[in-house]
Amino acid sequence: MHKNSSTIETTKSGEISIKKIIIKCPECRQKIRAPLFRTKKLSITCPNCNTKFRFDCNKYRFTQFFINTGLMIAIIILICLNIASPIVYSSTADKSISHRKTDYENKIKQTQISYDSELKN
Repeated sequence: MHKNSSTIETTKSGEISIKKIIIKCPECRQKIRAPLFRTKKLSITCPNCNTKFRFDCNKYRFTQFFINTGLMIAIIILICLNIASPIVYSSTADKSISHRKTDYENKIKQTQISYDSELKN
């Protein structure tokens, strides 16, 4: 890899990496900063334990894409549920209120009937 004057890194084939990511060594879990290329597989040596391992940038990008897509879908579903829930629950709430109102009116009528019958006696 050739390093330019800025933080942009290029490979011998001319592939450019602007973004850097943090990966962990599979042995000692040391955090290592590495450039993220589109299709490159990097050979990385851990500075802590000298373990050599391969990092597939394309697989990482693919995984991140699906994680981000899944999060966006979950957010959209939550927004839709947040919008739809008052509509769904308002109809059941209205039924509950009307049912309670009917019960209350029936109790008032029964009380009035029993009161009128007591007055007649």
